[in-house]
Parts: sequence; C-alpha cells; structure tokens
Amino acid sequence: MAMSGVKCDDAVVTEYEDMKMKKKIKFLVLYVEDNKLIKVEREKFKEECPDAATGWWDTFEEFKASLPKDEPRYIVYDYQLDNGVEKLVLMHWNPDNAKVKPKMIYASSIAVLKTKLIGIFANLSCCDMDELEEKRLSAEIVKKMTKKD
Repeated sequence: MAMSGVKCDDAVVTEYEDMKMKKKIKFLVLYVEDNKLIKVEREKFKEECPDAATGWWDTFEEFKASLPKDEPRYIVYDYQLDNGVEKLVLMHWNPDNAKVKPKMIYASSIAVLKTKLIGIFANLSCCDMDELEEKRLSAEIVKKMTKKD
C-alpha cells in the first residue's frame, strides 16, 4: 500500500503479467478509483495495432489522444525500439492543469505500482503533451540501456 493508502487491484497485476509474458497487450491505461484503488481503465491489444512497418506510431498518437487533458493517469507501454527490442515503460501522466488532490494522490501512489509491476524497464513522468513524445521515450530507454553501473 502506498503512503496515500491507495492499493493496486489484482486485475492490474494480472493484465501486466499477461502483457509481459504473452506479449499481446500494447498498452494499459490505469486510474485511481475513489482515491483508493488503482484499476485498469483501458487496454490496447497488439493485434489491434498496425505493425512497425506500417506505422505503429499511430498507436502512440492514439494512446496520447485518449488521455484526459486534466486528470492524471498511469500508463504501462510496451515500447518497441527501431531495432525491434521491446521494453516495458511505466509513465505517470500528471497534467499541469489537473486538480491538486488527484495530482497528489497519483504522485504519492506510483510507488505501489513500482513494487507490484516487476520488470518495468524505465519510468517517465509527463506534465504536458510536449513531454509525452515518442522521441523522449526512445531516448530515455536508449540512455538506460547504455548506462554503465
């Protein structure tokens, strides 16, 4: 449980494990229900997405357009680099124009996701659509892949 008291629904972990192991889900959008429970709001299956050769970018743009402009969300995205390598990324969408209480709840509850979703490669926080760019996401993943400990 997070310091905020928010818990993670078991269905989130189940969907994430399916995403990680079966590789059938492109992204999950998660929300906090009644300030108590992180739940799956929507998912996008890879079979519904165009493949990389025909522009999977449309899927990223679709995902961005589906986010509420004034409410926070968490997103788990199965990002594919140009070389075909796939990495799971946890994104925290916390728009500047969201109300203060939800922003605080989401910010203080992301730790519960980080402990429940084992295998997340990178984390990314975004406050506006300009920060939620595919190039930034790719750069963060490549940076982490090339980082020497």
